[in-house]
Amino acid sequence: SVYLDALDYMIAEAEKRNMYVSFAFLNHMGQGGPGQWITKDRSTWIQDPSVVECSKRYVRQLLNHVNKYNNKAYKDTECIAYWELINEPSMFSYDEVQSQPACKAEYNAWLTANGKTDNSDSYAEFRAYTVRDYINGMMRLLEEQGDNHLVSWSLNWDHYMRNNQDIFEGVAASDADIVAFCNY
Repeated sequence: SVYLDALDYMIAEAEKRNMYVSFAFLNHMGQGGPGQWITKDRSTWIQDPSVVECSKRYVRQLLNHVNKYNNKAYKDTECIAYWELINEPSMFSYDEVQSQPACKAEYNAWLTANGKTDNSDSYAEFRAYTVRDYINGMMRLLEEQGDNHLVSWSLNWDHYMRNNQDIFEGVAASDADIVAFCNY
């Protein structure tokens, strides 16, 4: 695609100039993401299993994509300073998840597996588990593909600064190398 070609060119030119690239795999730009599998609602990116699986395929393809300008796979490109798994991720609130069938099914399965009852405290524990599991799962994927870059998790500070300690705890319990905040 024209976008992948532009990305290849930008990365190769950054490398020539000894510049580093911060690379976000998933980003919300007011539209859906790459392909039809990703929706405008960023909360599904972490909490909907089918979207997570599509994300993994997408990341795997990007890691192994050979840049036509420098003949290197992205996973072997030194000028990429780190991977940001999702720029400004989001998660459903307890009330919001009730109307998300795939996400609600995951939550219900977690409740059953962990002997929990359905309430906002259990949901907070589930969100902490989910964000940690997502980060660590993506980091395993990167490792399996032979990638050695650092991994960053973006905490959408303005969105998460109130009443979302569970998400912070999940990130803190993860294996992420870097935590980024966006204060604007």
